Amino acid sequence: MLGKLIKLLILSRFTKPLLALNILILLLDYTSMEGLHDTPHVPRVFTEEAIFMLTFPVIISALASRVVVTKSDMDFLFTLPLDRREIFTGIYIASIFATGIFSLYFGIFAVVILGTIGIVIPILLAIMSTSMSITFSSMKGLYRGMIGAILTIWFVSPYFGFPFSPLSMIIGYYYGYPILIALTLIFVYSSIRNFDNIKFKTFQGSSKPIKDLISFEGSTPFTAILKRNLSFVELGGRFNFAGTPMYKTARVKLYYIILASTIISIIYYFIVRMIGFFSISFYLVIAEYILILQLAQTAFMYEPLWLGLGIINPIQYVRYYLGSKSIAAFFMLLPFGIVNIILGVYSLGLVTVIGIPLSMIYLASIIARLNPIQIKDENIPNVRFTAMQWLIGLFTFPILVIVMVSVFFPGIIYGIIADVILAIISLPFLFYQGFWEKVKDKMIEMGFV
Repeated sequence: MLGKLIKLLILSRFTKPLLALNILILLLDYTSMEGLHDTPHVPRVFTEEAIFMLTFPVIISALASRVVVTKSDMDFLFTLPLDRREIFTGIYIASIFATGIFSLYFGIFAVVILGTIGIVIPILLAIMSTSMSITFSSMKGLYRGMIGAILTIWFVSPYFGFPFSPLSMIIGYYYGYPILIALTLIFVYSSIRNFDNIKFKTFQGSSKPIKDLISFEGSTPFTAILKRNLSFVELGGRFNFAGTPMYKTARVKLYYIILASTIISIIYYFIVRMIGFFSISFYLVIAEYILILQLAQTAFMYEPLWLGLGIINPIQYVRYYLGSKSIAAFFMLLPFGIVNIILGVYSLGLVTVIGIPLSMIYLASIIARLNPIQIKDENIPNVRFTAMQWLIGLFTFPILVIVMVSVFFPGIIYGIIADVILAIISLPFLFYQGFWEKVKDKMIEMGFV
């Protein structure tokens, strides 16, 4: 019975085509990357990235520690004549499977450095990450953050040459294996002991009293939408952690984000001065890409269909709405653009303040057309992880490539060329009325209200 339950849980979160696609991609990746293990120069290139990438699942598990179930689980799974402990065991094993797929992509770095034996690392990380989520689920966020910070420092310590770390095998200290195995067993034991104390969660939210009201009196549709989008920003997006969809968002005043962006950009400036631009450029580009992708994901997630596309012409509303969102993104990224220009990386500076905000229009349009999600109550929508998410990822990948290339061509000319390319990709969506009519139909089909 447990086997059937695990199969049901996996297939309720992943479609069969997506599972087959993941297996195929992972086999191809591991087969091709394993051959790089014998290349003498590759390990030196991949060591730093491997340490940070393999630490990433640990950070996610520490911060997102919870056992999340969907509404369909609550409506169907818990009505079955099964013991609660058996249900939880099924969710636990299915979560290890789902987290394993996630971890295996990061494990490619370990295979490049260590060879075939490196595949043990992502498997252990998948078991440990799932067990860690269960162990930490009853803790307060502050304690989870503190323990997560300690674990993160411990995991990345091989970067500084520390040998007694769960990832020290990456730098040649092979007793990192028993350390990782021991840590995994500790969390497995702790999670099993914690089975009976777990409280399942379908959604977790918080609210605060409204402090500042926005007046739209006398505003035109454009100025009203612009005022709204320049007053606060919705940061967040959808995640598929351990096979279960989670939706997180936070409304933050724009000037707070600009202040934080300014402080971080100043720190970034001094770091570049100390260790060099190329040592940190990869992480800056990834951070900017993730930020703009999450802005695109939340673009229509909390927008009532009747208030937006239902009142004025859809294409007119989209121009106002996505245009003002891009302006907000411009102000958020402006400090980094200025710092990059001061550092002499003109191409990345221009792409940061012009190209990336424009690309938000493209990303939001693609997501709205292919897989729009609306959060309208406290229950998590029953959304499986499908091949459609892969398709969206393929459509978003060119944006990342264009921005990444600007790191290697710092001149003004490439920055202008990249901005023109991103404008050509993005701006047509503001004029293609038929596209947004189809988006409106898709939203209605997906249950938007």
